[in-house]
Amino acid sequence: MKTINSEETAFLLRCHHLRASAILAELTNYPNIDAASIEASLRDRLKKRHQSPEYLKGLAEYRKGLSIEAQEEAERNQRGPGYLRGVPPFLQGFPDALIALLPSSFSSVNRILSMTAPRAIFEVHFTMFSLLEKGELNQLEQDGIELMLREYLMNVRSTEACAAWKAGLVLAEEWLSARSERILVELIANARFPAGRLGAINGYSWLVEHRMSFSSAEFAPLSRAARNDSSESVRSQAKFHLKLMREKKQVAHAGPSAA
Repeated sequence: MKTINSEETAFLLRCHHLRASAILAELTNYPNIDAASIEASLRDRLKKRHQSPEYLKGLAEYRKGLSIEAQEEAERNQRGPGYLRGVPPFLQGFPDALIALLPSSFSSVNRILSMTAPRAIFEVHFTMFSLLEKGELNQLEQDGIELMLREYLMNVRSTEACAAWKAGLVLAEEWLSARSERILVELIANARFPAGRLGAINGYSWLVEHRMSFSSAEFAPLSRAARNDSSESVRSQAKFHLKLMREKKQVAHAGPSAA
């Protein structure tokens, strides 16, 4: 496997500030860099850094420093508190390069998304989901990304860094289709762990609230989760969104004269 040198590492770190098209253009100057070498370097940097007491202390202080107001503002913007964190500095740019290389990097992205340790990997997951765009992907490649998001939510155990939250939102927004909506409904009921069901609820409620039709059929998946889910946190979140949707439905049906 190719080993990335210091000059190539500096380029990858700089990718954090570049658009996908610019990353691809500059990669022509670095023939040694491919998806496998980026993945290997990312794993190596995670392994070395996550055991560093200085890094762990710095990450804890950074998270503690996020104000309640900042987190509430993120929620209002439908981005979630994870949006305010971002990947640790020693990993910035690596997710950007991997996503820019899609679809050729699909296997590497999938393997990174299957990682559950160290905790910083969930920051990487969140960033990868934030960078996903249909762009030049053909329909088959788009279907592959959709399936990847489904599998992530079906199996994710952790709500760390709001990565599952973001995966649900991607299915509801950037990747929205009739099929992605069906996937979200399926995941609300069948995702293996609460984290995945919560992520699906986030995405599904976002699309229903923004579509503003509020039919009985649209309420049904959340109503079932609110009544029957084995997790109190999932039931609570479903009830919260049901209440919000009912309030918005009343306002929408009241019309301008109610203002």
